[in-house]
Amino acid sequence: AFPNNDSEALVQALAEKLGAATSSKIKFMTTGMCGVQKTFAEYCGDGSQVINLLAAGESSSHGWGKDIKMDTDLEATKGIFSLVGHAYITVEGGDDVLEVAS
Repeated sequence: AFPNNDSEALVQALAEKLGAATSSKIKFMTTGMCGVQKTFAEYCGDGSQVINLLAAGESSSHGWGKDIKMDTDLEATKGIFSLVGHAYITVEGGDDVLEVAS
């Protein structure tokens, strides 16, 4: 669910444009959550550019992309997630999103 009515359309458009405009060598990483991440993964081309970095025992909330299961808890996985990207795009989210992105 998207608290802001315009956010879902924004995420869909971003995913479609970025998926179409980037090389297959470019990857988009999520932590497999529903909402923004699920919508992005569903609309980002055929899903081959999407990687879902998951904590131990977790599974992605969608069937798009490649799941990479870490042998770490959620907090450690978020820490790893925050270190591997070159650029971060956020839509909505609260303090936890801000913490991972910074």
